[in-house]
Amino acid sequence: MAGRAAGCRLVLRRRPGQLRGLAGYWRAGYDWREHEARLNEVPQFTTEIDGQNVHFLHVRSPEPDATPLILTHGWPSTPADFLAILGPLADPRSHGGDPSDAFHVVAPSVPGFGFSGPTRDAGWDVPRIARAWAELMRRLRYERYGAAGGDYGSLTNVTTYWLTGTAGSAARIYRETGASWGSRPEPSGVPTAVANFQGDHAVRGLAELANTVVRWTEYPVGGHFAALQAPAELVADIREFFRSVDR
Repeated sequence: MAGRAAGCRLVLRRRPGQLRGLAGYWRAGYDWREHEARLNEVPQFTTEIDGQNVHFLHVRSPEPDATPLILTHGWPSTPADFLAILGPLADPRSHGGDPSDAFHVVAPSVPGFGFSGPTRDAGWDVPRIARAWAELMRRLRYERYGAAGGDYGSLTNVTTYWLTGTAGSAARIYRETGASWGSRPEPSGVPTAVANFQGDHAVRGLAELANTVVRWTEYPVGGHFAALQAPAELVADIREFFRSVDR
């Protein structure tokens, strides 16, 4: 107990210094305009779905037979996480890949997050977000498409939350979805792949309760935010999975 208490005191002493260092970098070292310019290189749009503003990136592939793909970010994230993988996914020919692996990529900001702005009413849980994504893809005339994303909560992102005033509304997704946690989900029947990156511990038995898992891959690299930490491996995994399904 004494050892534990000493350890806790050490952490508490160090944490203010770490936070001051992060705040100092954000104030004086971080260049928002640089990252803003990079974001603005990507086509972006907004639309209203179910009474809520929805912001999304939409990168159409130069390959006419590309598969539509919707990417969903997690918390505390934004579509900025995907900047490094948009090019390889949409235009593999220009990135040393096979053009048959091309995707038309749609990457929305989850309602309540970033440029989708704060939510205007309660009830934006995961099923409602999924229905909004289906409507978004319908409006874009994508009748059949794939989906990819990570866990929504087990940094440009911090600035986006700050500038849009969405730190609170982004975290609200936990409250909205809390009522359904612990309940047995309905199996979707849709072929699903799981990429388990270093540091994550998904349990296949639990994943198979609601998903038809046809591919399960363990990676010794990366982490919880794979698009940032292991972009090449994530792109390869997405390509390999969609090669195996009827597109």
